[in-house]
Amino acid sequence: MKIAAIHARQRTRAAHRLIQRFAAIRVVDDSQPAPGRVVFHCLQTHAAPIRSGQSFRDQPHLSRRAASGFQKKKNQNRCACGAPLSRLLKFHAGLILGGAMIVTTADLYQIAYGKFAIGAYNINNLEQTMGLFRGCLESEAPFIIQLSKGARKYADKRMLEAIIRTADEIFPDAIYAVHLDHGDEESCYDCIESGFYSSVMIDASHDEFAKNIEITRRVVDRAHAAGVSVEAELGQLGGVEEDIKVDEGNASLTNPDEVVEFIERTGCDSLAAAIGTSHGAYKFKGQQSLHFNVIKAIREKIAAAGLPPTPIVMHGSSSVPKSEVERINAAGGKLDPSACGVNEEEYLPAAKLGVTKINIDTDGRLVWTRVHREFFRDHPAEFDFRPPGKTFMDEYAKFIAHKNTKLGSAGQIPLVREMLAKNSAPAPAAVVL
Repeated sequence: MKIAAIHARQRTRAAHRLIQRFAAIRVVDDSQPAPGRVVFHCLQTHAAPIRSGQSFRDQPHLSRRAASGFQKKKNQNRCACGAPLSRLLKFHAGLILGGAMIVTTADLYQIAYGKFAIGAYNINNLEQTMGLFRGCLESEAPFIIQLSKGARKYADKRMLEAIIRTADEIFPDAIYAVHLDHGDEESCYDCIESGFYSSVMIDASHDEFAKNIEITRRVVDRAHAAGVSVEAELGQLGGVEEDIKVDEGNASLTNPDEVVEFIERTGCDSLAAAIGTSHGAYKFKGQQSLHFNVIKAIREKIAAAGLPPTPIVMHGSSSVPKSEVERINAAGGKLDPSACGVNEEEYLPAAKLGVTKINIDTDGRLVWTRVHREFFRDHPAEFDFRPPGKTFMDEYAKFIAHKNTKLGSAGQIPLVREMLAKNSAPAPAAVVL
């Protein structure tokens, strides 16, 4: 399962998962003249087809309960009317309608690869989620929502998923994927079985090469059977990522000579590579650039082996702006003023070389810290947490929009929507019911 295509069985199962969410089925209605033959029907009633441009959220007969119209049989998933899922739109229910979509990470990669990078942003609460959706819509950028193991424990995975589902309704034009960040086997399997995630990351980079492959392969087999993409890590980033701490002495860049064997034996869909970044706010002392030579070598090795292009994922990509650090410290913080991050101007050049997903978390935490420290410094008698929360949502949205501009993803929603529709449109002979 590489960037070029997804196995048909994975497509079908992924379709089933998303159809359960959106309760819509795409069929071809022969009674309609071309090109307006594509309509949506309610799974429960198969009545009142919806025309392009309408929202099924406004249609009372289209209920999420309509997922009960599916019958699961051995090796066969069919709608209650008998229509096989192979005749559904490839899990882009709602695409033609212009509604919000949780799409596959693989599809976003296919569109973005070599052109721009998709911003992957971690969320932990409502305020971050609202700011993230606002910022991405204001900048017209597709994005990836990341939930870490720590976030799933902090807010409870069910609460975070409910927040995302609600945001999906509030922001009907968003296009995004949902991803597990830095998972172990247990959390990966939980996310795969939930039917909610577009992709998972299995981080076995702390193990020996052979063990890393063994663990990753198990997760890939389970994930691909459910239509879920897998990100795996080769090499180790330094710094601190929640409960993971790697000192600089144990950090190691990804070895390009190991990449082809790792990809072939694991079947992973994207590669989290150590290319000079590190986790946390204290990344570098002074100015340091990404190791573009490593990025190029990885890409060349993959191409020379005749493998499809494999998206590279860049972790630890926050820029740690000095202005944020200075403002936090001026409001009572004690951050190291020498803290330095990744140069934002290197995002897009890296994207052109195949870095397709760029993880940004620390910078968002700095925005939260700055907003709240300044608010309570300037309003020492205030105890209502909602005013700084509103300010944070606004500031976080601005921050997200700015990052998307640097990633090259700003303004790409129209292209993504067009490409998803094009890639998902089935041949008429295969979809007429």
